[in-house]
Amino acid sequence: MYKKADRAQLSIEEFYLPFGGQLNADNRWVKLARLMPWDLVEDI
Repeated sequence: MYKKADRAQLSIEEFYLPFGGQLNADNRWVKLARLMPWDLVEDI
């Protein structure tokens, strides 16, 4: 059975990269991730 996780996920700006640096907010994959209806995807 699938159990939903806590929705208190880090934002892109808060995400820690082990090699240092940050994810660029203008990156096309970051922008796409913001457009995805993740709550709906998880419900399905």
